[in-house]
This record gives sequence, structure tokens and C-alpha cells, in this order.
Amino acid sequence: MVIAHDDMRVNRLLYPLIEKEFRALYALGRIEQLFSYKRDVESAFAKYVGTPLCTFVDSGTTALYLACRLVGIGVGDDVILPVLSWPSTIAAILACGALPRFVDIKDDCTIDEQQVTITEKTRCIIPVHMYGHAAALDVLIKKGVSVIEDCCQAHGTRVGSVMVGSFGTYGAFSFDPFKTIASVGTGGALVYKHKEDRERIHSMLSIEQAHPSVLQCNRTPGKMSYGDMATLHVKVKVASLIEKRKHECRTRYEAHLAQTPITLIRDPPGTQSIRQSYLVYAPRRDELMASLAKEGIICKEPYLPLHRIPLFSSYTASQQFPQAERYTREALILPLYPLMDTKDVDVVCNAIINFYSSSS
Repeated sequence: MVIAHDDMRVNRLLYPLIEKEFRALYALGRIEQLFSYKRDVESAFAKYVGTPLCTFVDSGTTALYLACRLVGIGVGDDVILPVLSWPSTIAAILACGALPRFVDIKDDCTIDEQQVTITEKTRCIIPVHMYGHAAALDVLIKKGVSVIEDCCQAHGTRVGSVMVGSFGTYGAFSFDPFKTIASVGTGGALVYKHKEDRERIHSMLSIEQAHPSVLQCNRTPGKMSYGDMATLHVKVKVASLIEKRKHECRTRYEAHLAQTPITLIRDPPGTQSIRQSYLVYAPRRDELMASLAKEGIICKEPYLPLHRIPLFSSYTASQQFPQAERYTREALILPLYPLMDTKDVDVVCNAIINFYSSSS
């Protein structure tokens, strides 16, 4: 038996609904109907997040880049971000000609808001809701600069009753296949509050009336395919089911692993995270991974923090990131994916318990 990150399981289970959506899409007869379909799916995702407006793009990276352009980030500006993120976050900043300023993370892998300092060059903060954990938005928004929420791993995560993506100036989402709410291929979304931004975004996406900044950068924004929209539309309709199963799996992990040497990451009061990945801190991490692999349980290695990637190391100056270094040594990503069977969680937990009990 192999238990791994089966991100395609949800597509197999939802295939009848996805096929029906594709048939309805291909039955449309006029280009105007396609445009209307796009607006309908964008509206459905905006309603899911709780924001007035949404525009689909080809990736979360593009959504972040457009948000940076919209807040006016350019040469000479500083942008604050956590040292732990997928490289898309820093790529969007560099594409605008700005300089990234890294801040260490907390145990939950989000930016340590107590270490964020604003200077006259600071144009924006990009908190990353890493692995589905909500950053401390209440503190960051009070810093007095624009906040772009990187929600690419946080579909469904809520602070109180409000979903992440609706707190900041803009929110960026990704729909790669391993996301909680995903398309069949790729895609992204930018969510926002003001109608005037729609035209500004359209001008950057439409090459026939492209904003000059598009032609001056090394990244040309792209649009999301209709096939990806169709798959996403189905996922949004059943989002509560997907979130419920992920929450059940997470609480099952927490219940079984509470008495092991593993350090669990709990939600702060008032927050309910929908984890894209189930991250823990594990003593003897590499030994544990090897032991689990022998039993057919495939875990993921954590991302490298950005300061450890040679391409970006020059932006760290002489900074130290002790929590990010601990993450590098001890972080372990256990199997968790949309509509995962809770029985598989039990198998993973029993293997972990056996590992630590037999070696104690």
C-alpha cells in the first residue's frame, strides 16, 4: 500500500461533474457566451472568497505580479516578504524592479510580524499564508503600507468568518493541481475591491491595449484557459466538502500525534486554517522520512527558504533567520490532499508512533 500526495484523487471522484461542466462549456455557440461564462466563474470565486471582484490569470505568479503593478511598486522601492515562500513571490517583486526585504518566520511558517519594520522606501508587505496558515493580518495592515496577500496555498482559510484574500489591498490565488481548490492544469486569480481596478487589470492582460509597464518587464501576464475555468467552477461548488474533509484529516492527525515527540502547529484562537499541506516539526526528521518510505508512506521535503536559494541569497545581506533554519532541519510535510481518506491518516500516524516508540 502506498500513501502519497494523491492530488488527482479529487478530479477522479468529481469526474462526472467535471465532464458535465465541459460538455456545457463546449455547447456554447458564440464568443460572447464564452466571455459571459468567464465572468460567471470569476463571480463564483469572488463570492467564495468574499471579495467583490475577481480576475482570472494564468498563474498565481501573474496574480502577484499584477498586484505589485497595481500598488505602484517600481525601481527603488522595498517590498517586505517572509524568507519562506515559493519563489513566485520574490519573482513578482523583482519583475517590477523593486528590492525584496526578507523577514524571518514564526513556527507556523508565516512572517514574524514583530520583526517587520517600515522605512521610507517600503512600498508594500506581501504576507504569505504558507501551507494554509493565516499570517497576522491585523498587525500587518496597521503598518500603513499596501498589503498584498499571497493566498496561493490558503484556499478556505478564515480569520473569524472572513477568508484570507479579502483583508489586504489585493489577494492572489493559484489553482495548480496540488492546491486545495484547483484547476486541472494551472491558473490563478487576483481578487480585489474596486471596479476601477478591473480596467487597469484588463489593460495589462490585453496585448492590444497593453499598459506600457507590460512591455517593459520580463514577464508578460497571461490569461486562464477555459478548460481550467470549467474544472475550477466545479471545485468551487463543492468547496465546503473539500474543506470539510481536509479539516477532518487535520484534526485526526492532531489527535493521534499529540503524544509523540512531533511538534504540531495549532491554529490561533479565532482562526480556522485549511491546510494545503500538513506540516509538522519532527525530531530525527530524515530518519523518520526514510522509515515511512519503507512502509509506502511518501512525505514531501519542505521548500528551501529563499535565502538558501543561490539566485536570491544576495538579497539577504548579513541577516540571520533562526526560525527558517529550524524549519530547514526539522520540517516534514505529511500526506494531505483534497478528499483524502481519513483511514489513510490513521495508517500514517500509526507508522509515526511506531517509529518513535521503537527507537525511544
